[in-house]
Amino acid sequence: MPARGADRAARLPRPLLPRRGEAARPGALRGAQLHLEKQGQVQRLLQQLPRAQQPRRGQPAAEDRPEAGRAAGRDAGHQQDQRPIRQVILIAVLLAACSAHAVEDRFPRVADAYLPASLTKMMSALVTLESGRLDEVVTVSRAASRETGSRIGLKAGQQLRVRDLLAAMVVRSANDACRAIADHFGVTFVSRMNQRVLALGLRDTQFVDPCGHDRPGQYSTAADLARLAEQAMQHPEFARLARTERVSIATTDGRRRFHFTTTNALLGRYEGAIGVKTGSTGRAGNCLVAIAERKGVRVVLVLLNARNRWWNAAGVLDRAFEFHPQM
Repeated sequence: MPARGADRAARLPRPLLPRRGEAARPGALRGAQLHLEKQGQVQRLLQQLPRAQQPRRGQPAAEDRPEAGRAAGRDAGHQQDQRPIRQVILIAVLLAACSAHAVEDRFPRVADAYLPASLTKMMSALVTLESGRLDEVVTVSRAASRETGSRIGLKAGQQLRVRDLLAAMVVRSANDACRAIADHFGVTFVSRMNQRVLALGLRDTQFVDPCGHDRPGQYSTAADLARLAEQAMQHPEFARLARTERVSIATTDGRRRFHFTTTNALLGRYEGAIGVKTGSTGRAGNCLVAIAERKGVRVVLVLLNARNRWWNAAGVLDRAFEFHPQM
């Protein structure tokens, strides 16, 4: 049985996702999403999605800036579309509740507070990046070395730079790397996360554990997680890591190297996919925040408790682009 933790690695055989440029097969959407499709709710939702705030004329989106494209590992296999983003489609789908909501003020908020699993790490990464302490050296704590779930195998006493642990946290969703950063920053780390929650206006979110383990008092909503992803992706370093498929890091003494791949199975397989984060625990189920861009249209998708996360994601993204022709 796969281990339960703040994230499971996306060990998916190739047939589970369409090849690049290939639409999801008919009938690929399962469970609650299939129910929605039969009722015609997804189609009506996508037809009514509002246009989100557009970038100023001549100003590229964060992901189009040159610094966002530099890679420390092998980035997604396809070449990114360089034209400015002219339309943003935001979708939040809570599959467990058989409901889909657009994430804009003109649409209802997703009222159901839900366990965010490792989607929590988007905020952990944002707080880390905004600290400006990426070059500090972290000594791995005993607690970090004992973390469960998705991990890269850190040992107590090993020393790595914050930026390398950040890469492991975002790309591999490594709980040991996340815990090492949180312990290094001290007991106020989670408080900083919640202060950032308030600053971003995330009205239905609270964090207790920086890695995303199921804890009392830890909750968020699909709407809030979509907004958090948009904010995180405005940071060039986060955007770069979110689209990176492979990374190698090492301890500061060079004695131990770590090689790992992304948990996001959409990267390099779904046309236009540029991130963002996966999550999975026993109680939260399989979760995903995904962003895809095609010819001036960006789709932000949140799936919570998705039984068939990757087919649901590919199917809903396809329909979003289908109902909003590329500009």
